Amino acid sequence: MTFDGLVVSAVTDELRRLIGGGRIDKVQQPTDSDLVLTIRKERQSHRLLLSANKAYPRLHVTTRFHAPNPALAPMFCMLLRKHIEGGRIGTIRQISRERIVDIAIETRDEVGEAVTRHLIIEIMGKHSNILLLDREQGTIIDAISHVSSRVNRYREILPGRDYVSPPPQAKSDPFDETKDGYTQKRSEQTQERIDRYLVNNYLGISPLFAKEIAYRLEQKHGAQGTIQQEALQFLAVIEQVKSKIEPTIWYDAKNEADGFYLLPLQRVQEKKITHESLHEVIDLYYSSRALSDIARGKVGNYLRMMRNESERCLTKIEKLRDWLDQQDDAEIWRTKGELLTAYLHQVQKGLTSVQLPNFYDDERMLFIELDPALTPLENANKYFKRYTKFKKGWQITKDQLEIAKHDLQYIESVLHELEHCQLAEVAAIEEELRTSGYLKTVVNKGKKTQPDKKQNKMVPNTYLSSDNIRIFVGRNNQENDFITFKQARKNHFWLHVKDAPGSHVIIEHDHPPDSTIEEAAILAAFYSKLKGSTRIPVDLVEVKDLFRPNGAKPGFVLFTGQKTLSVAIDETILDRLLKQATLPQSK
Repeated sequence: MTFDGLVVSAVTDELRRLIGGGRIDKVQQPTDSDLVLTIRKERQSHRLLLSANKAYPRLHVTTRFHAPNPALAPMFCMLLRKHIEGGRIGTIRQISRERIVDIAIETRDEVGEAVTRHLIIEIMGKHSNILLLDREQGTIIDAISHVSSRVNRYREILPGRDYVSPPPQAKSDPFDETKDGYTQKRSEQTQERIDRYLVNNYLGISPLFAKEIAYRLEQKHGAQGTIQQEALQFLAVIEQVKSKIEPTIWYDAKNEADGFYLLPLQRVQEKKITHESLHEVIDLYYSSRALSDIARGKVGNYLRMMRNESERCLTKIEKLRDWLDQQDDAEIWRTKGELLTAYLHQVQKGLTSVQLPNFYDDERMLFIELDPALTPLENANKYFKRYTKFKKGWQITKDQLEIAKHDLQYIESVLHELEHCQLAEVAAIEEELRTSGYLKTVVNKGKKTQPDKKQNKMVPNTYLSSDNIRIFVGRNNQENDFITFKQARKNHFWLHVKDAPGSHVIIEHDHPPDSTIEEAAILAAFYSKLKGSTRIPVDLVEVKDLFRPNGAKPGFVLFTGQKTLSVAIDETILDRLLKQATLPQSK
């Protein structure tokens, strides 16, 4: 848990400096669980976010939270406007190093008397809540989430009930601990691992921070550190948190925000960036997480949509193939028509069938059904018409089958993109799906839609070969088209995994050495659906031998004169290429 009691302590310290004494100009409730207070202090406005969101409960000043407000304000928002809008922020305090903050607001009641209301936020995961009290530890005026005695016998959260704090924990305050105190308590629980001991015995310490202390202790003293060494390490880190925090956010391999804390965690090996303001770090982290969640939600929806399209396309292909398999029957219709024409003199009108020698099959007798109401010639023409109609439909169906195969190939390429995309690539894939007709384009009446040049700017992954030659890799079909048909020159080389979805790869050279070709082929194999195979076929061809048919889906190309390489993904080569890569940054 990132938002632990120590983070809450630091947040309240910053809030006192930022908004203490400020005036509440506006109260908004954009969602069922989020409040935004606009607070003015010393000619500056600050937006304070109080969130009881079950996944991301938090409290911080924000510049990035921009959820739209409903047309009709919720009842809790209206009540807050009545009681605290126009009031001034008084004391801001954390309750007992817990994740509970009490914001005192000096205001006036209905008759103009000076009163102090208390806005409480309890940051407790799915039990998080925001409450307004008439006084400190007083009566609940209302809460953003009601809890009856059926749900919680210990504390009801309903208007008119007395406010009862969550049950206190029998733990020590780490800010008040001493070396002797730690040593004495720890000597009674020597069997417990240090990180578990810290979480179980000290207020406000999360598993994340406890593991960091254990890591630093092990790095300094090895796995068998003494209790005295533990105490000194624990107190040193706590003192660092008390004296001067270094708010830090870190990013995963996809360059997406992966966590934050009050100081750089040595245990975290990912890329870390330190900021001056803790509120800036929290705001940055949660806005990034929100965007990630939105993107992941979109990706999940698009995956389901494209998998349905794939199933629909496969069903269509199967039906078209079944229809084309009737070609042998059609040839029989033509043969029957020719035999009837050849043996007209032997066939009488009124017959329901006849057997005639088949001169296409060693004169074997062929059974032919007849319409007794038609003459022999009319029966022959009926078979010819049936054959001609099928042949015309056969060519149309054959063309439809080729289109369906290309559609399936494109759908599989989009599925591959979606299964491996990063946050920054979702918008490009979304635009591609709109361009391809799988998503509807929303057009505002009376407004011309201008393309977003910033968003549409293509920035493919760029790698440097051991021969100092640039290699470009498309991250989606739009980028594949860009690097292949706009960026690459005719004498550059193009690579793609054979007969499977994958990225287009361009070698920016007219005579690349074998080592560069091998490295580019490894990248083509790695960024493909076949990357788990032992040996992977990769096509290599000059860009001048590529062409894109009119009306083709994004990423589709045809080519001639290719050379097919068989490559195994060399982890050493791949690791070097990835470490030296220039990758677009997530936003």
